[in-house]
Amino acid sequence: MATWAFLGATLSKGLNRACATLSAGALGCGAHHLARLFGAKGQPIVLGLIVFLLSATLSKGLNRACATLSAGALGCGAHHLARLFGAKGQPIVLGLIVFLLRNCECTLSQVTIKQSKTGEVVQQKPVWSVTINNGCLCSQSDLKLSCNGFQTVKVVDPSVLSKSGNECLVNNGVPVAPSSSLSFTYAWDTSFSFQLLSSQINCS
Repeated sequence: MATWAFLGATLSKGLNRACATLSAGALGCGAHHLARLFGAKGQPIVLGLIVFLLSATLSKGLNRACATLSAGALGCGAHHLARLFGAKGQPIVLGLIVFLLRNCECTLSQVTIKQSKTGEVVQQKPVWSVTINNGCLCSQSDLKLSCNGFQTVKVVDPSVLSKSGNECLVNNGVPVAPSSSLSFTYAWDTSFSFQLLSSQINCS
């Protein structure tokens, strides 16, 4: 299990780096072609503006303007990059770029929670098995669920799910590896609807 987890994490980091490299290359190419549209005099000004806006994003300023400009430059760069592969290769390269960029994104919503009855009974209450899966390419730590009203007559492994107030902490806050799952069981009359609250996404 440890070997597969390590392999999955390694492949995930490799794909993340590929996404970052591809995005940076396409963004740089797009910025260059976008700046060329403004002629010899306007080109350095536009490039300077792009660099300024990207820097502003790193400091959490002018986010919308920068995101719009970055998306435009990235799209322009992807288009020109794909053109280098000719008419037959262009749609393939564009499709690959779109696929990689989509999989570079990582959100809390990529964590899924599934439940099913095990067939066991504890104190005349059915036992439910819960599987939490991180479908993201990055690990997610400090994963918290809403546990308001959660009850069980079967002790839940606290290393997997620990309840504090109306919140439950998954895996003691330790990162849940990419494409990996955690499971626990509890016993109650009906299944409890666990809701995702928050997590810390780690894509380094």
